[in-house]
Amino acid sequence: MVRTICMRGCLALMVMALLLPATAGGRQKWSGERITPEARLDWGKGTLYATGRGAIDRRNPNQAKAYLRARDYAKLDALQNLLMAIDHVRIDARTVGRDFEADTTIRAEIQGVVRGAEIIDERKLAMGNDTIVEVTVALPLYGERSVASVFIPEVARREQQVSGSEPETRLPPVKVRIPALRRDNLPRVPAPRANVPVTSVIIDARGLGLERGMCPKIRRPDGSEIWGTVQANPDFVIEHGIAVYATTMAQAQNDSRAGNNPLILRAIGRAGGRFNTDAVISDEDADRLLEADAESGFLGRYRVIFVVDPGK
Repeated sequence: MVRTICMRGCLALMVMALLLPATAGGRQKWSGERITPEARLDWGKGTLYATGRGAIDRRNPNQAKAYLRARDYAKLDALQNLLMAIDHVRIDARTVGRDFEADTTIRAEIQGVVRGAEIIDERKLAMGNDTIVEVTVALPLYGERSVASVFIPEVARREQQVSGSEPETRLPPVKVRIPALRRDNLPRVPAPRANVPVTSVIIDARGLGLERGMCPKIRRPDGSEIWGTVQANPDFVIEHGIAVYATTMAQAQNDSRAGNNPLILRAIGRAGGRFNTDAVISDEDADRLLEADAESGFLGRYRVIFVVDPGK
């Protein structure tokens, strides 16, 4: 009898040891912008993280089963936190996720995507006299069965609807903010190589408070759009995102989307509505950008990189 109980106890401990990762003793710090208290969005990796917790029932004689139940509850809690985080993800200068989810079909699609989130980390933590299981799930921002796979087609549909509407029904103009900058302190922007097709554009917006979003735009000082509206076929945007964010020029130049001959431009301001996600460049640089794009068509292939301040 005693031997049977001991064997069962050892088996339970072995199962729990196998379930817990090697990092169970420490607390992983997930990088990225904090969207909610329990969720972060790493724009660089294109990944949304959320954490959930579940308490282990100490009274259950089968501690392996108690652990698994707590783990299941923690995952459900993490998925709920993930769903709440998506509500706050900036889509463009005017909208966040919840602005699209008033449509019950889109809300159901987002819920389906969230159910596919994967557990990437779990650990046991002491909380007073109790023990809890903490689970972290990850969901891709782009790609198949991602946040973008639901929102981008709707963004494209709305933009086509607005562009074809009567002037009085169109969205109000964005607000352009052009702060005073000391140009003598800014490093020289290198020109692309002559007689070689330009492969991309890198917009240096550091120091301007530009916010990240899923559908940023490039604008002129008068607020008119140069680039950014999602085209009728949004497949590439769903898979890779409309643009890339970097926090250093070296990181931007080394990104695969930059190519071997990027056009580097300095933003002079930011624009937007609720959020400042759109970069503003001078009219002179806008003309340079459109002239370079007319030769190689990199804007149509979404080869755009924004260099922003860390944490933005």
